[in-house]
Amino acid sequence: MSSHLAAAAVDESATERLKDALEELLREQSAAPFELQQLYALIRDVRGWPVVQPHSVNRRLSEMKRDGIVRGTGELVKSPDGRPAERLALTEAWAA
Repeated sequence: MSSHLAAAAVDESATERLKDALEELLREQSAAPFELQQLYALIRDVRGWPVVQPHSVNRRLSEMKRDGIVRGTGELVKSPDGRPAERLALTEAWAA
């Protein structure tokens, strides 16, 4: 199955719930995408969030950045693979 077909098969309500969950996490603290993946995986069962693949978190964060919901903070942290990753935060309009 191609990635386009797989993406089309994703439940739209799960996608929206994932975006809401990421927004909730970013209201609590700024975090790099890999940190958000880890946080999401750790607490998704407790908060009743859908099970998603790690790349889904990155894809939603990219959409949220494109849509002006999140922005880079300028703070770089080292990812587990040693590459720098910028922490993300909600834009001022969304943080209120």
